[in-house]
Amino acid sequence: MILVGIIIILVITVVMSVKRFSHMIRLNLSPITRAVKHIQDNDLNFTVGTSTITEFDDVLVSFTELKESLRGALEERWQSEENHRSQLTALVHDVKTPLTGVIGWGELLSETELTVEQSVYLKNLQASTEAIEQLVNTLMQVTREAKEIELSISQVNLVELIDDIKQNLMPVIKVKKISFDTTFELDDGQISLDPFLLTQALTSIISNAIDFVSLNGTIKLVIHRDKQELNLIIEDDGPGFSSELLEKAFTTSYMGDSSRSGMNHFGMGLTIAKRNVERCGGEITLGKSSALGGASVMITIPQ
Repeated sequence: MILVGIIIILVITVVMSVKRFSHMIRLNLSPITRAVKHIQDNDLNFTVGTSTITEFDDVLVSFTELKESLRGALEERWQSEENHRSQLTALVHDVKTPLTGVIGWGELLSETELTVEQSVYLKNLQASTEAIEQLVNTLMQVTREAKEIELSISQVNLVELIDDIKQNLMPVIKVKKISFDTTFELDDGQISLDPFLLTQALTSIISNAIDFVSLNGTIKLVIHRDKQELNLIIEDDGPGFSSELLEKAFTTSYMGDSSRSGMNHFGMGLTIAKRNVERCGGEITLGKSSALGGASVMITIPQ
C-alpha cells in the first residue's frame, strides 16, 4: 500500500509539473503568436514582446529585425512609387502642352479652304488628337488620384466604333499595304459599355498586329455578338506568339522575344488591353490563328 501511495504521489507531481510547464510555454509563446498575427495582417506598427526562455527570446529578437526590415522595404517601395508617379505627372504635363498646340492648329486649318481629300485627312487627324487628349487626361487623373478612373457606360454602335478605329489606323495600314478584313456577326449592333476603354483596348491590339506583320501582310477582325457575350477576334499572319510570350505577354513593359519583335514596341499594348477589358468585365485569350498561322487575340465580354 505504501508503494502504491508513493506511485500515486509521483504521478500527481508529474502531472502538475507538466501543467505548470505547459502554462509557462503558452505564456512565452504568446509574444511570438502576436507578432506573427500582426505581420500576417500587414501591421508593422507594434512592439515585439520578450520571453523568459532564452531560445524563445532569440526568436523574438529575430522578429524585431524582420519587422524593421519589412518596414524599410515598404517605405523604400512607397518612395519609389511616389517618385515614379511624380515623373509620370511631369511627363504627361509636357505631352499636353504641345498637344494643345496641335489641336489649335487643326482647328485653324479646318477654317481654310480644303479639298475633299484634305478634309478627310484633317478629320482623321482631329479624331486622333482627341483620342490622345483623352488618354492624357486619363493619365493625369490616375496619377493625381492614384486610383482607377470611373467607368463611363453608354450605348455604343459597334459598327461605327470599329470603323472609327480602322480610319484612325488607316495611314499606317496603307503604308505597309496590309489587307485588313472586318467581319460582323451581330444580332444587335448596339451594346452598353465604356467606349473609350474598348476603343483603347482594340487599338492597342490591332496596332501590335500592324507592327508585327510583314509588308503586304493580313489582319482579320471578327466581331461576333449573341445574347450571351461579345467576342472580338483579331488574327494576323505574323510570327505569332512563342510559349515565352504567351506566359509573359501581359507583364508590363515585357517586350517579347525574337518571335515577335517590332519597331516602336514597348511591351504595353497587351497590358493596356487586358486592363481595359477586365474593367469592362471581360477577359483576353491569346493563341494561334488557325486561319492565318500567326497570332490570335480574343476579347470576350459577357452581356
